[in-house]
Order: sequence, then structure tokens, then C-alpha cells
Amino acid sequence: MSYKLFYRSFKFFTQPWWNIRPMMYACSGGTTQLAVEPIVKAVGADVMLAAGGGVHGHPDGSEAGAKSMRQAIDAAMAGIPAAEYAKDHKELARMLGHLNPDLKKNFDLMS
Repeated sequence: MSYKLFYRSFKFFTQPWWNIRPMMYACSGGTTQLAVEPIVKAVGADVMLAAGGGVHGHPDGSEAGAKSMRQAIDAAMAGIPAAEYAKDHKELARMLGHLNPDLKKNFDLMS
């Protein structure tokens, strides 16, 4: 999906809808530790990250995957690039070494 289409849909679904309560935007499908920073920059902190592969695809298991995802979120919220933050966070560093820098190629981490 192009950034333009993504941003249009984000704006469309988060605009006021009369008597309908606002919704929280959800990102899913390829949501890995490398995707967190661009997502937060694009839509802000009010977003749900469905990161199954990013958690369970960690080479050291799901617990390390959950820690590394939290570390990626903390880095993005602090405005620190994930690669920089990973220097002091072993779970994130290990996962970044496992991921392809091309975000489109990280859809099947379980194989």
C-alpha cells in the first residue's frame, strides 16, 4: 500500500463521525520492530500494533520477541532510531539482526 493511500485511510477513519465514537487505528501484517518507528511517525501514538510475527518470530522465542517489541516502541516514543536503541537492548539487537531492512520482506518470520 502506498503511503498516500495509507495516510488517506488513516485520516478518513479517524475523523469525527457524528454520533459514532472515535476508533483506534490498527496496523497489522508485517508489523515488526523495524516498522514501529515509521508507523508512530506517520500516525502518532494512538495506534494498535498487531505484531504477531514480530513477537513470535524472534529467534530467541516469544518472550524475547515481546521484550524487543516493547523496546522498539519505547525507542520510537523517545524519538531514538531502533538501531541506536538496540545498542543497549539485547533482545531488540537480536531481532534487528534477524529482520530484513526492506519492510515488505518481513511477512513470514516463522519459517
